[in-house]
Amino acid sequence: MAGIFSFSSDSRDVLLLLLGLAGAVVFFLLYPSQHPLSTAEISTEADEIELRSVEQLSSLGYSLSDYRTEVHLRPYSVMLDSLQREMGRQRAVEVLRADTNPGLKAFYWEVAFYDPFSEEDGNVEMSVNSSGDPPSPGENAGIRVRFDPQGNFLELRNSLNRLPRQLLDREALARAFGERIDDTLVSLPIQGQTDSALTRRLYFDLEQPVEGGPSRLQAMRENFSRGQPFRINRLEAERMARHFMEQSGWARSTFARDTVFIRRVESTNSAVVRFHSAPVEGQQLRLDVQIAPTGSLLQMNAAWNPDRPNGATWGTVAGTVENAVVVIFLLGCLILFFYRLRARAIDTRSALVVAILSGLGIAGFFILQNIASFDLFGDAGGQFEAIFLLIGTGIMAAAASVGFFILFATSDSVTRQHWPQKLATYDYIRQGTVFNKPVGSVVLRSVTLSLVLAGIWTLLLWAMQGLYLGIPEGGVFLDGTAGWPPFYVMLHNSWFSFTAVLGIFLILGSLVWSRSRSRLWTGAAMTLACGVFFPLNIAAGPAGPEFLAGCLVGLALTLIYLKWDFSTLLISLFLFLGLVRTASGWVAPDSPDLYVFVTFLVFVLLLISAASLAILMGEEERVLPRYVPEYVEELAQEERIKQELVIAREVQQSFLPTRIPRLASLDLAAICQPAHETGGDYYDLIPLDEHRMAVAIGDVSGKGIQAAFYMTFIKGIIHSLCRETDSPADLLKKTNRLFFDNAQKGTFISLVYGIIDTRSRTFTFARAGHNPALHYDRSEDRIRELQPGGLGIGLTREESFDLNIHQTTVELEKDDILLLYTDGIVEALDEERRFYGAVRLRELLKAHGGQTSKGVLDSLFEDVREFVGEAKQHDDMTMVVIRYG
Repeated sequence: MAGIFSFSSDSRDVLLLLLGLAGAVVFFLLYPSQHPLSTAEISTEADEIELRSVEQLSSLGYSLSDYRTEVHLRPYSVMLDSLQREMGRQRAVEVLRADTNPGLKAFYWEVAFYDPFSEEDGNVEMSVNSSGDPPSPGENAGIRVRFDPQGNFLELRNSLNRLPRQLLDREALARAFGERIDDTLVSLPIQGQTDSALTRRLYFDLEQPVEGGPSRLQAMRENFSRGQPFRINRLEAERMARHFMEQSGWARSTFARDTVFIRRVESTNSAVVRFHSAPVEGQQLRLDVQIAPTGSLLQMNAAWNPDRPNGATWGTVAGTVENAVVVIFLLGCLILFFYRLRARAIDTRSALVVAILSGLGIAGFFILQNIASFDLFGDAGGQFEAIFLLIGTGIMAAAASVGFFILFATSDSVTRQHWPQKLATYDYIRQGTVFNKPVGSVVLRSVTLSLVLAGIWTLLLWAMQGLYLGIPEGGVFLDGTAGWPPFYVMLHNSWFSFTAVLGIFLILGSLVWSRSRSRLWTGAAMTLACGVFFPLNIAAGPAGPEFLAGCLVGLALTLIYLKWDFSTLLISLFLFLGLVRTASGWVAPDSPDLYVFVTFLVFVLLLISAASLAILMGEEERVLPRYVPEYVEELAQEERIKQELVIAREVQQSFLPTRIPRLASLDLAAICQPAHETGGDYYDLIPLDEHRMAVAIGDVSGKGIQAAFYMTFIKGIIHSLCRETDSPADLLKKTNRLFFDNAQKGTFISLVYGIIDTRSRTFTFARAGHNPALHYDRSEDRIRELQPGGLGIGLTREESFDLNIHQTTVELEKDDILLLYTDGIVEALDEERRFYGAVRLRELLKAHGGQTSKGVLDSLFEDVREFVGEAKQHDDMTMVVIRYG
């Protein structure tokens, strides 16, 4: 066994196993003494309670023919929390177990009677109960009857103020006016009076003098004989209320009347008698008994410590702060997600799988939580409610899918960039490679760590007696409050642990780690986040101790994450939450949740068995495939391409003249700005001898690498031919022949090639389909376009090209300027998609013709940049300026 559970031969694994066993012992031995649920001793079954509730309501005159029922054991949360807060949790558990104070009732059975036609009732608008407090969630569904765990009647909650069909309670009415003598009641003067007549003739008048005895009975007889109504005073109302209180489970408590007030119900008034109990262990009960003038009981509501501050203000503030932090964090995740999505650093395929599974899990969780309401084959009201819930489930599942998609995609991207080793084991699982030694080791280690966490949590509870544990008001036990409770618990723990680990550890932890590279600061951030976002998802308080406990549990989780990885932490937290959530199956005596706990243990044993087989028979880590997300490979490929483009740009720039050659009487300037990393524009200045220089400018069709390649090709041809012939036309003919035979069909180059002779003061050139050259004649202050005929190189074979190519010679005078340019200059577009144009270029050249070649070049190019503005450069821009003189 030790060989199976040891994750390596290292003694630290043996120590971890021993710590897990110690944690299990501490958890199973000490946890019941720390949890108030262990005081829920139930001596009456739910079926018997349901029968008693029907009998109780029938005895009170209520008709139940159209009602359906639900039975749940619930806590008096206010009293439980207050008792733990004031005397410490363990002491509170001991007091409740001792049962020496019968007035301290921590739990109660509640039977809810749901009326399918309650929405048609005229009293639905009444939104307060008889105590003046807002009704509990779902309280407006119908009548609720409460019993203590032994089956004694405690409360009648009738938030819709439904009147019983039998309004007359003769025994309660007799109690108001008579005394019990030998178990008999003093006779009331109601013989011959129908129930409806008594209902009209009796009403409360709390301003009446308080007096009792035979005189009141005599007054009632006289009023009835004269057909006049009879006014019931405050004392008589109190006696009727005490009649019902003394028949309830509160009978052994000492109550004092607080106040009596009138509340209107339909066409009659009722009296609400408010009692306060003597404090028991510092806890005080308020009991509101609402009665009709005919003696029937309308409501009896209990409230613990209603006038005492219970720390709710601080709890509300803490909850508001927590919600604000969560909202800010989620907004940050959303921004980070869109930023990374724009950078294409998101593994959308895996995130989509997680999103679909999460949406299905949330839908299943919600359906199981509300399974009792999904009655598609019932009456019309039930069908409508079921359809409404199904629609709500679909919307919730869709929203959850989107949320988990964003959360998982962001966490995976951030962690893979900054802390990829934390995803090592998870990457095996992602590829479907589960049956192997690394995954098996993680599972067994996680089982052990979950026991360690359970032991740590139990010791924290033992040390922090000021931390109270709340019990969900929706139901003490899972059985009966949700469908398929074992599966329900696993779904609940899955989405909660997954959300906590992704948000706190993968996103927050990875971001802090990327900035600090410090385990100390990263661990501190994750620990504090666990304090804010309590990682157990159970009701606890007050806010200060809850934050401290969250930090301490968070510290243990942080150490697990820092030591191991994401998978280990996720499985450990999931199993730890399972131990805590299924504790209701064994902490409480005779718990109906026992099978939930047993099912969870069976699941853990199966998990251990599968993991052990994976360790014994699975593949080693060294033979497992390494997972690399597609976006990582794409980004790596793009990075390689970018680096290659940078190199290509550097190489292309090196092919352009690195310095402007000097020649007597010539002032030269040139610029080439590609639209992309590489371009197809080309210019060259080649000294031929002491008084001649070859000048070339060209534009390859297309852009990018291919254009740069052909530009390089043309440069080689021109450099090879420029000293073999003095005729620019002949050079272009030979260039076309070589390019046409070697270049890809459809590719062509526009080119101007010429020779400046300073001795003859001429510029002889030929044009192969390129933009015209501009000649600024300084003496005449005018611009001439030089546009000899010619076709682009590579467009046609040598015969057609040779026939169309022409050569011309321009005589140059002092301060004349020649401007050669590519179409990227005149076809530059501004933000409104307007062309720069040849006219503007000519006018600007004429305006700046008196400057040096460098001054002319700078002025022209700056004007083009200002014209383009924020618009994107769509073509390469090249200019060569030659000033003679």
